[in-house]
Amino acid sequence: KKTNKTAYSGRLSADNFNLGIWLNQNTLGKISGNGRVFGSGLTLENLSTKIIAKIEKLEFKNYPYSKISIDGEFNKKLFSGQLLTNDPNINIDFIGKIDFNHELPAFDFNSTIQNAHLKNLNLTLDDYTVNTNIKLDFSGNNIDNFAGDIRINNTFIAKKDSLVPKKNQEYYLENLLLTTSGENPSKSIIINTDFLTAKIQGNFLISELPTAITQFVKNYIPSAPINDTAKISIQNFDFEIKISQA
Repeated sequence: KKTNKTAYSGRLSADNFNLGIWLNQNTLGKISGNGRVFGSGLTLENLSTKIIAKIEKLEFKNYPYSKISIDGEFNKKLFSGQLLTNDPNINIDFIGKIDFNHELPAFDFNSTIQNAHLKNLNLTLDDYTVNTNIKLDFSGNNIDNFAGDIRINNTFIAKKDSLVPKKNQEYYLENLLLTTSGENPSKSIIINTDFLTAKIQGNFLISELPTAITQFVKNYIPSAPINDTAKISIQNFDFEIKISQA
């Protein structure tokens, strides 16, 4: 019986290979590195491969991550295994799965993150440094189509003060559970922490919520020192917040 699969075993090297085009994911870019592979299949439809690799560079959101170690398996567009990074702007210990087999990628993993400089990674505009433990089970490729659960433990966040460079604003959060469900534009968000429970439900875009809230405050408190005139879509939602006593 003929088969379209090709078995192989050997070493793999990539020099600025465009992984984003190959996977049809515009958040990914070029990759450089080397490793060993064992498996079969040469296309995403029949790929089944074990890989042990050292990645010199992997572009994500236009940032070139470096010093990445991978020990995992690719089954079609599903990766499962362990990933370690020792990048100057982030240290990650990741174990779990990332699935690109569907319209939206799905993530199910545990990760320890240390010394993550989010602005340098092109993840935020403000200069945050984050240390945390995360368990994620969600699908989505941006904040507005995110659906699933995020559990965060022992989180420390420092934000640099732009006016006083040597002074940081520091925050610590022991436990947080964030759950989102629904599809745009109708969705719900539930947040549970040690001191607060919050629920938002209705038609809204998560990326526009901060602007919607500040503009709401400005409408009812004209003297508030807010100068946010950005145009946003119509936001129609109900919210409930309960604060626990310390």
